[in-house]
Amino acid sequence: MFYEWLNEFFFGFDQSIFRTTFEMIRSLPWLYYLARIISFFGDKGIFFIATTAILLIFRKTRKIGILLAIGLLVGELLNNMLIKNIVARPRPYLQVEEYYYMWSYVTGEGVMMSSYSFPSGHTCMATVFGIGLFINLNKKYSWTFLLIPLLMGWSRIALFVHYPSDVLFGMVFGIISIISAYFLSKLLLKWKFINNLTIGDKIF
Repeated sequence: MFYEWLNEFFFGFDQSIFRTTFEMIRSLPWLYYLARIISFFGDKGIFFIATTAILLIFRKTRKIGILLAIGLLVGELLNNMLIKNIVARPRPYLQVEEYYYMWSYVTGEGVMMSSYSFPSGHTCMATVFGIGLFINLNKKYSWTFLLIPLLMGWSRIALFVHYPSDVLFGMVFGIISIISAYFLSKLLLKWKFINNLTIGDKIF
């Protein structure tokens, strides 16, 4: 199976980052609860969806809202509905023979997830959201939004619900999703009906 190849190929990469994260949390237990809070904002994508919906309401922020809406939709279809179910990689805390199983319970209460592990959906959506805001807002400040996928990815590793390689590819597919959304948005604006009645001024 493909996920077995992933486990083998990324073993050193995943284990080294997991080990470092484990030592951090064991030394500073409050980091585990910080990870829970950060991860909460990515649950079901509710925070990202709600924020995007608010941006769509106002004409001044509608161009950002449209980009994010398309990006989140592409990310959901590509990352969560297609690739995640094709690869079907089990969560790291289910690997009883590995250190990850023990670490996940030593560091915290043990977070359970029902879906597959690869790639990280939380990280994918956070990447779409963070990059979408970065490319549309003032670059003097918008670089801070690039921290969103980094923090979200770290939180998923810290909770041992994703391999670091899951997070890495979650970012990759998030980037693919927001790039796709950029070009789809440009195509959308070529429709005169939508351009006049929904958006108004051109976005890009």
